[in-house]
Amino acid sequence: MRTKMAGSTLWDGHLYGFDESMLKCLDLDGEEQWRVRGLGHGAIGIAGGRLMVTTSDGELIIADASPTGFEPLSRRQYIDGGVFWTGPVLVNGLIYLRGSQGQLLCLDHRGEGSNVAQGDSADAASSAELPSAKELFDRHLRAIGLAKG
Repeated sequence: MRTKMAGSTLWDGHLYGFDESMLKCLDLDGEEQWRVRGLGHGAIGIAGGRLMVTTSDGELIIADASPTGFEPLSRRQYIDGGVFWTGPVLVNGLIYLRGSQGQLLCLDHRGEGSNVAQGDSADAASSAELPSAKELFDRHLRAIGLAKG
């Protein structure tokens, strides 16, 4: 994988990342499983079996990490202007995105009834009290109206 702006990530025996300007999934023998064009030189993160992909234009795409194909669960433009090569980061239910013009965005995916109140330190709650990454992504999909089923 010829990464440029961000590294790749390993999940369940497969490598996910940007090869030049194509998002790809490779097995551990280097065999391509799938590729997606049109996202630019993006960045990728993973949590709970879900890929968090930022495109170079500032879109955040959430998809299951699957070697059988890339099917976005959600895709939304969050920041305009500049380029976006920094990988998304998930910490205690908060997804952080950063752009090249100094933009920093924090998306709260903790949901109602969270043990960490708005404005409180994320360290105030232990990880045992927080929902799993999969549950947080599922809440995100429900919140933006794209939940399956």
